[in-house]
Amino acid sequence: MEVTEIALDHIWTGAYPWIGGGAMLLLVAMWLRARHQPRAVVAFDNPDGQVMVARSAISELAQTATDDMGEVAKCVTRIQTRGGRLNVQLRIKMVAGSNLSEVSLGLQYRVKNSLRNNLGIEKLGSIEVRLTGFIGQNKPAYVHAEHTPRPVETEAVEEPIGEETLEEEKEE
Repeated sequence: MEVTEIALDHIWTGAYPWIGGGAMLLLVAMWLRARHQPRAVVAFDNPDGQVMVARSAISELAQTATDDMGEVAKCVTRIQTRGGRLNVQLRIKMVAGSNLSEVSLGLQYRVKNSLRNNLGIEKLGSIEVRLTGFIGQNKPAYVHAEHTPRPVETEAVEEPIGEETLEEEKEE
């Protein structure tokens, strides 16, 4: 026990806590700096200066591009700049029974054209579509044959209804 107490006493009274605390603060500062995203994005450079677009405007434009698509029930946009390029992530909920491949291609095309044509963004990076769920009660178009219920064939048994049966029912 004495050796452990001496070792802990040496660690806590020496320079180690200061070095560890300083390293931890430096790591937190670097992490915060890396996560910081500017409020506006440079759309393009003009002879008179830069033209900036607010992140909220980019998000609204991407949202309007998805509003026309009936297959997309909900869309949340995330915008990130890396290396001077604008990356857009579209988190969507689709209407059940829609084709993800067709929907994602349509969304990427619409958002890309809107950002380039309407805002003039020159440095456009990736446009990622992330499916987060389905909305609606439609059944999927593809159902595996092993899991498809089949009708059960039964023989219909008919009981003849004669006068005796009708008289018995009347008596009850």
